[in-house]
Amino acid sequence: MEPWLDIWCLTAGETFQPGLADGLRKSTTCAIFIGPKGLGNWAREELLVAQDRAAREAGYRLIPILLPGVSDPFDFSKLPPFLTQRTWVDSAAVSTKSDRFGFSSTRLKASRPVQTLCKAEEMTPAPIKDWRCLIEEHAEFFFGRVRDVQRLIEKLKATRFLAVLGASGSGKSSLVRAGLIPALRDGALPQSEGWMICVFKPGSRPLTTLTAQLLHVCPGKDSMQNTLDQMGNDERTFHLAVTLALANKPAVRIVWVVDQFEEIFTLCNDEKERASFLRNLLYASSIPDGQSTVLLTMRADFLPKCAAPDLAARIALNSSWLVRWTWICWREAIEQPALRVGLRFERPH
Repeated sequence: MEPWLDIWCLTAGETFQPGLADGLRKSTTCAIFIGPKGLGNWAREELLVAQDRAAREAGYRLIPILLPGVSDPFDFSKLPPFLTQRTWVDSAAVSTKSDRFGFSSTRLKASRPVQTLCKAEEMTPAPIKDWRCLIEEHAEFFFGRVRDVQRLIEKLKATRFLAVLGASGSGKSSLVRAGLIPALRDGALPQSEGWMICVFKPGSRPLTTLTAQLLHVCPGKDSMQNTLDQMGNDERTFHLAVTLALANKPAVRIVWVVDQFEEIFTLCNDEKERASFLRNLLYASSIPDGQSTVLLTMRADFLPKCAAPDLAARIALNSSWLVRWTWICWREAIEQPALRVGLRFERPH
């Protein structure tokens, strides 16, 4: 990466505006630094030049970089209008300038910080995984959804309940399991590197499944049957069990990922069990200082089934829709995993 910086590249004594315009025209990527007061007057003018090129060239990238002092969570609607749909780099929480530069440079190159490429002949795993569902172990090969991961992180800064919705096969599970969860383990949210994460599918007996997951993560003295009965009778049971288990760990949170949430409608025929399952999850995620975060992935065509008032209101307020991939996203998802293991693509003849 060869950076172009005005104090390095402009010639003293000459008019600086043409030099800046020339640098923007020759570059392949433009990074726009956003501070607590937004953009300066000259920066806005320079951004217009970069945006003009980005509109004409699909491969030209504009990357907003958040600096220390911006609001947290960051309101991306405050970005200049044509930057709101661009993936940004959040360096606001990085402590030192050297770390901040290293963090930014890896994102500018669309690579991960620590890991290095291996030689193709030494490659054991295939770079292109089964895209039906990528899991956490496939995180290093997960590309094309960086913007969506970032949106989920921003939403989780302000809520303990989030529904990820999209068409069948759109990649909801992969986004959460191979994108969001690794980001949380890397500390994308304050202290999230120490959080516990539990991923499960509700199945035909969702309350029973939830009880089993609870006792596995937070072992208690009661038997599973007693805990199951209590959860069926009192919606506070799940929240209280988590609070008791983490009484000496106030900074720890448990992220309960209910993958393929639509199974509570397609597989579960017991209305009472379904209702108790929902009540416990909704109550636990409604406590402002609680230690449970509930994350759902669900096919969008099942949204009409979520007509229960509490569930409908929560999804309406806290949901993220997964849209179809753009051509650029598809290209990243195909090319970047191969590049990570040292492979290269032939140029078309």
